[in-house]
Amino acid sequence: MTVTIVILIITILVSIQAMENQDMKYKMMFNPVYCADDGQWYRVLSHALIHADWMHLIFNMYVLWMFGQGVEMGNGRYDTNSYVGLNGNVGYMYFAVMYVGGAAFATLPSLIRRRHDRGYFSLGASGAVSAVVFSFILLNPGAKMGLLFLPIMAPAYIFGAIYLAAEYFLSKQNRTGIAHDAHFAGAIFGIIFTFATNAENVIRLWKNIF
Repeated sequence: MTVTIVILIITILVSIQAMENQDMKYKMMFNPVYCADDGQWYRVLSHALIHADWMHLIFNMYVLWMFGQGVEMGNGRYDTNSYVGLNGNVGYMYFAVMYVGGAAFATLPSLIRRRHDRGYFSLGASGAVSAVVFSFILLNPGAKMGLLFLPIMAPAYIFGAIYLAAEYFLSKQNRTGIAHDAHFAGAIFGIIFTFATNAENVIRLWKNIF
């Protein structure tokens, strides 16, 4: 069983339980004040195990399933451009660390910008999933990617650039009720971590494009 599947199972089970238990959900959501002032730092990770509703859960887990195993151990023609393909069995550990690190790093903007906002809460695996998606983009820059339900496809590196620009702009607007800053931060962590663990291969792949 892959690390991706283990994460999927755990997240789905915990999310379902939290959706039925509001007290549990409240105690697991990310809040910058509860973390920094009350020492509840577990929230920087626990928020990634719960979701607001079924649609939120299904979307995040679908994206994780689509890209997670490809990043972790390869999928079809991208087998060699994966953590396991490039690093051997230690690649499984790298992938797990990247996912968990992405979840934690995604909370950093809110820890800084909303440091004293006790009423701010966020939840969901979007930041960690963004790290996975951008790890895939870095390892497979020439792959075709597009938005769900839209038939328009583009090379991964172009899609990634557009996604980052959109998330940055939306995070500045702060009007959607979605933690776009967490998406952006998670993506940045995925890029940094993937480059740090696979620098030579990432450089080689991008040289083939440019």
